[in-house]
Amino acid sequence: MRWLKEELVNKGFHKVFFFSRDGFMMKKAFDIINDTDIVSQYVYVSRKSLRLPLLQGCSDFEESLKHLSWERYISIGKLLEYYGFDEQEREQIAKEEGISLEMAIPYDDLKKDPFAQKFFRDRKAVILARAKEQDELFLEYTQQVGMRERFAVVDIGWHGNMQHYLELILQRHDLEVAVEGFYIGILPSVRLSTEVHGYVYEPLNPKPYKKLLCFFGVSEKLLQGFEGSTSGYCNKDGGVVPVLMSYEYSEDDRVTHAIEEWQSGA
Repeated sequence: MRWLKEELVNKGFHKVFFFSRDGFMMKKAFDIINDTDIVSQYVYVSRKSLRLPLLQGCSDFEESLKHLSWERYISIGKLLEYYGFDEQEREQIAKEEGISLEMAIPYDDLKKDPFAQKFFRDRKAVILARAKEQDELFLEYTQQVGMRERFAVVDIGWHGNMQHYLELILQRHDLEVAVEGFYIGILPSVRLSTEVHGYVYEPLNPKPYKKLLCFFGVSEKLLQGFEGSTSGYCNKDGGVVPVLMSYEYSEDDRVTHAIEEWQSGA
């Protein structure tokens, strides 16, 4: 955070947004040492909440998969989640179709999978309508929190997808916004039109990546807030608010106590 503060001051930033959930502890640390006029804010965004708006206008199944992150296998449940269906809806669909949400399809075979193709075809209108609705709500949310003109974003990093999705949404609406990303470590796997900077590693200094690789999962949990991931947005009380999933360790007292204890000590 000392590095971040120095970077923001040198680059003339006056506003910085910390992304949920990995920005939770980083914002607390930044606020302790921030003796500048830079305004910091914690905002609710996630891959889930940014990807769905990008699906509007998809003409076919293959195009709809372009923002689905590569994994060796994609479960049916994860595919339905990607398309914006919540847990209850996913279970209902699985029941109707007589399938298991755990059933996995090799990513490289997904474009040709008959079930996945039929699922998208049958529910395309619903998916695109939700994507359009979430796009409008997210745009209103960015206006509400002040994501306009020039600002910095802070997250844990790794592949740069969050900044990429944010760029695409803002560009689609022809908003002249200048964004720079600051991360613990960053090696973008996608082409970005805006700048990124990494504390441990970055494109100009990629070597430390391997040293941190085995610690990715642990560092995420230690830095995260205790809310669930942001699945989207809705209108409430005259404004736009995030819709949060349940926290994945809410019923595991051992894990939550350990993280709370570490964060309290930090």
